[in-house]
Amino acid sequence: MKTSRINPLRPALLCAVLFWLAVFGARAQEMKVTVEPRLVPSGAESRVTVKISPPVPGLQAVLMPGGPYLTKRFAFSGELTGLERRDERIFLLRREGGLLILEDSPGEEPKRIGELPLDGTNRALAVQNETAYVSNDERGVVRVDLSRPDAPRIAGAYQTDQPVSEIAIRDDSTVLLLSGTRVATVDFSDADHPALISKYDMKGNGFHMKVEGRFLYLAADDRSLMVFDLSNPSTPALAGEYPISGSIPDLEIRNGRAYILSRETGLTILDVTLPSEIRWLGGYGLPEAFTAIRIDGARALLLSDRALTLLDIEDPTNPTPVSSFTLSGNVTRTAFADGTALAAGESELAWIDFSREDVPSLTNEGVSYGGARRSVIRDGIAYVADWFSGLHLYDIRDPRKPGLIASFHTPGSPKGVLVRDEFAFVADDDHGIRIIDIRDPAHPREVSHIETPGLAYTMRLDGNRLYLAAHRGGIFIIDIADVRAPRILGGVRTPGNAWGIDVIGNRAVVADDASGILVFDVSDPTAPREIGTFDPGGQAEDVQIIGEYAFAAFYDQGLYILDLSDPSHPSVVSHLATPGNARGLDVRDHYVYLASWKAGVLIIDIGDLSHPALIGRYDTDGAAWGVRAEGGFAYVTDWWGGFTVLDIGDPARPRLAGRYHGRGTVEDLSIGGDDAFVADGIAGVQVFDIQNPFNPMWITGVDLGGTAKGIWVEKNLAYVAMGRDGLAVLDISDPFQTRLVGRLKLTLSAEIVRASGSSVFVADRG
Repeated sequence: MKTSRINPLRPALLCAVLFWLAVFGARAQEMKVTVEPRLVPSGAESRVTVKISPPVPGLQAVLMPGGPYLTKRFAFSGELTGLERRDERIFLLRREGGLLILEDSPGEEPKRIGELPLDGTNRALAVQNETAYVSNDERGVVRVDLSRPDAPRIAGAYQTDQPVSEIAIRDDSTVLLLSGTRVATVDFSDADHPALISKYDMKGNGFHMKVEGRFLYLAADDRSLMVFDLSNPSTPALAGEYPISGSIPDLEIRNGRAYILSRETGLTILDVTLPSEIRWLGGYGLPEAFTAIRIDGARALLLSDRALTLLDIEDPTNPTPVSSFTLSGNVTRTAFADGTALAAGESELAWIDFSREDVPSLTNEGVSYGGARRSVIRDGIAYVADWFSGLHLYDIRDPRKPGLIASFHTPGSPKGVLVRDEFAFVADDDHGIRIIDIRDPAHPREVSHIETPGLAYTMRLDGNRLYLAAHRGGIFIIDIADVRAPRILGGVRTPGNAWGIDVIGNRAVVADDASGILVFDVSDPTAPREIGTFDPGGQAEDVQIIGEYAFAAFYDQGLYILDLSDPSHPSVVSHLATPGNARGLDVRDHYVYLASWKAGVLIIDIGDLSHPALIGRYDTDGAAWGVRAEGGFAYVTDWWGGFTVLDIGDPARPRLAGRYHGRGTVEDLSIGGDDAFVADGIAGVQVFDIQNPFNPMWITGVDLGGTAKGIWVEKNLAYVAMGRDGLAVLDISDPFQTRLVGRLKLTLSAEIVRASGSSVFVADRG
């Protein structure tokens, strides 16, 4: 009878589908889950008992087939600095002690078959065919003959003047990364007399490198991927470079694709078949700080200090999670081949079988922080049009700590926003334009609206005229001299779908999707007249006019800079193909800030309009749809990822400065109807629409000036335990505009709150 062992740290047969755990990651450590029996027959019916303490009302648990699961272990001594697997052999390099070789046959326990003691400190290992190279502080790089794995022997050494941190093998030459500052190539074809072929001194530090074909790929500390052509090993030449957001803990190269991990933004996949024109293919924002990546065919295995996660990368534009395995301790090294992962900790090597994929896969659906699309900034407030929940007003007087001032729920799905005087104008899709009084930012209120044909998307203001890109409806010119009685002056149907619009003088320029860029004479607002077009064959989404130039974002082609001095014949000044999909832009000083969807925010130097250069990039958590730059910061409306602020003081190295969404720590959750109310620590209370429980959608939040530790919903009120700050009471009769209505000081530290009818019960955790 076959049996399958369940890992005690992660019951493979149990998937507890808990909304408040699986989606929000609330205090799982307070629950005790036991599964009996822990060993069940494979392929036969079994009775499994799941006990959960304390009981959780409304909890649902589902049993499903096991996998991935632990299959075997091997104990060793010493800290590992290298782990390689080649067919049925495993090579372990210990910092103190040398090289250990294991035989690993399917269905059998691993066996120690060979060992090569090495004095001193060992740092790096590379294995190819019957040869291994070991970095040893005393002997430099040691060449090891593995023709007899039961008796490995030293077959040459090359003394280096600096410690070698990484080794890559290319034919008979070996590439070394020395102390992170020098790359050296050594010829080992004559094992008795290895010779230095070339060396390259870096301006900064290099952290990781890989070789494929004639190219060397190096992750540098200036947050970039550098590619060197080694066709002539004696004179390596820089062949290409690509900016990466955040520090790079690891990278892999497979079949002309680079898989790069960033501690800040997750996985980036690049097409590097032509190093001089590296192309972004896709990415995956990861919820954990992953430190290593290994590729096996169409699967990528990622290592963190807590888990192994398997991704399907067959479609590099859309990496999707397949499964994960929780680790029992700190794992520093991993290898992956034939569906089996090796995870090496301080004294043990574990085998985890990931080959079983006929199980319900993980989903990359999770909490969505809304559909932030466009924004405008004025007087320390960012006004954000959110596709799903209306207009949000954020306090950005301290850009590093944005706070939500108020939300206003519109009847449609906002696509754009403008502000003039005391009013905000919201393009509300099929509900036209809503005009909102913002004199009291904490209490916005609608004063009027105007229905418009088509779908109201984006707008520009010129005096008392509002120019609207109405998608399938074309463009419209609206008189807003009296904001309580706006009226349409005129409009025209465009051949495509009008996504974006800008105006200067008597000219309006429209980003008209597949029809490209259109130029209109609007001197007669009742009868706009098309006078020029630019159609390179793509999808135009946004446009901004600066003087005689138009900067156009094409979804599938990147950035075009056009000369409009002859508006009837727009001409190309330059074109820059960009990673991702260009959706929105903002031109400030000598830079274009481009919202490039899943590729994040790109910063393009336009000091020379004829040669725009991509100099910086930050990959946001979601998909960047809009961006505004002001005062050394870029404010990003990030679909799924929420409202994000980047420090762009150094445009070549944008950094995360602050965010509104995801900045707290989930402490508790309570459900009211179709909404979830989350006690989110320092972020107060956050409200999610859970009509689709597998993809909760953020709709608003309330900053409470303290730490929200517990929450309970009772009818139209939510009670929030605030520790030493007592109890807060929220009116949730309209969840989209949840608001604080009262506070109560208490003699205890309010940690837990419950209510029933007209009674409220508060407790501390003592």
